[in-house]
Amino acid sequence: MRELFVGRADADPGWTRVLDQERISHSPEHLASAPVVVLSGRLPGWADDYVQAGGIAVVSGAVGDDTPLPSGFLATVTGFTAPGGIKRSRAPSTVTMFDTTGQGELRLHEDRVVKYDVDPDCFPAVFSIRHGRGAIVASGIPLTTLLSSPGDRLRRFSDISPVTERVATVDKAVVADTLLTMLRTAFELARIPLVTLARFPYGAPSVLVLRVDVDGVYGESLRQLVDAAADLDLPASFYLNGDYSQIHPGPLAGWSPAMEVGQHGWLHTLLASRADNRENLEHAERWMQGTLDRTPTSFVAPRGLWNRGLGEALAELGYRYSSDFGLDFDSLPFRSDGGVLQVPVHPYSPERATVWAQEVGRPDPTSTEVRDHYLATIRAQVGHGRLAHIYGHPEVLGPMASAVLPAIRALADDLRLPRLSLGDYADFWIHREAITPRVLFDRPDALLHVDVDRSGVPIRLSSPAPVHVTLNGTGVGRASSGAFVPV
Repeated sequence: MRELFVGRADADPGWTRVLDQERISHSPEHLASAPVVVLSGRLPGWADDYVQAGGIAVVSGAVGDDTPLPSGFLATVTGFTAPGGIKRSRAPSTVTMFDTTGQGELRLHEDRVVKYDVDPDCFPAVFSIRHGRGAIVASGIPLTTLLSSPGDRLRRFSDISPVTERVATVDKAVVADTLLTMLRTAFELARIPLVTLARFPYGAPSVLVLRVDVDGVYGESLRQLVDAAADLDLPASFYLNGDYSQIHPGPLAGWSPAMEVGQHGWLHTLLASRADNRENLEHAERWMQGTLDRTPTSFVAPRGLWNRGLGEALAELGYRYSSDFGLDFDSLPFRSDGGVLQVPVHPYSPERATVWAQEVGRPDPTSTEVRDHYLATIRAQVGHGRLAHIYGHPEVLGPMASAVLPAIRALADDLRLPRLSLGDYADFWIHREAITPRVLFDRPDALLHVDVDRSGVPIRLSSPAPVHVTLNGTGVGRASSGAFVPV
């Protein structure tokens, strides 16, 4: 039997993020013995021999004149339709259009009316070709660069609502899903099941997390929100901003010791340097210690914004996690620059929806509209296998909490979603990060042998296969219907 791992030909942080999120073993060494190798950009000189001999190369940002890829040309686009998708996702970039067939779509002529049933110059977002005994799975989109690059803008971010927010310029959740689709295709071509760890505790389809940014207490609004969540046994997580809580005061005392309370900065903004961001964090720490006798270990960014200086300051101060939708939203957790865990949120809040409505001359959102947006978001995130992580503020959500939160609790029950604080889910993910299944494969017998710590984190397979699973080197389990079952 030989050990299964993905060969990583370079230090591309985008590929590293996806492989780490799925807990797939990867290494830059012994590439010739890896059944699948991930690459970015131009094919290296050894790639032709590797594929001819039976290896599968997965290429992000493939180049059009590389042999044996089909011909292609450069174009600038604002996005693409992912394999299996129905809408174009935001991903502005220069891409290679390959003249071949495949999955998903790149359009040379975007946002144009089709006349006479003629719609030319549509190209696949992802394609695969056989070459010798192996194959290449490729995309002309620089997916890994898009996934790992910062940048944000004020824009619409969801099909559920036209509300805008300042969020990451790129729909990175779709980009990450596309890279994972390419990996799965590669493993299918190699005729090897892809072994990953479940993304949520107990193999649940997702987890419900409710985040509240306390940008001002607004009298009794915060208490209304706290009480409604407590009555429904929704373990909401609250993040306090110092400056706005002075401007819009109210009762901050009386927090339950079990309730998660993190910080949201002293000044409600992102600062330019590491030193300035650190001072903003430390000022908020001192205020929270004096006000609540709590030392925060978690943080969410004011206005969702992020830069390298903030990441460095959070790492220096030892924060467990952050959540900054100017860096990413709707995605799985990942490590940003500096190593701080990011737990992306869906960036809709009734407060921003209210401001947007006033800007465009619409009525303020009703509790029914807010409820329906949250419910549709939860269903969509569960359908994609992502975290159902929603948020709001006391100002608007507080008075409507008793009309909105019961439906959220009911849907979570219907979908069998565990209800966790953001900190509890972050702790689960941190525990999960310490586990990478060691997978041994015997091709003639089509057997997998998987070693994994006894952790309570299930194993999942992309396709049914006979499998032996060793827990801590002692117990044995088997795979059934794609989920690990201990015996």
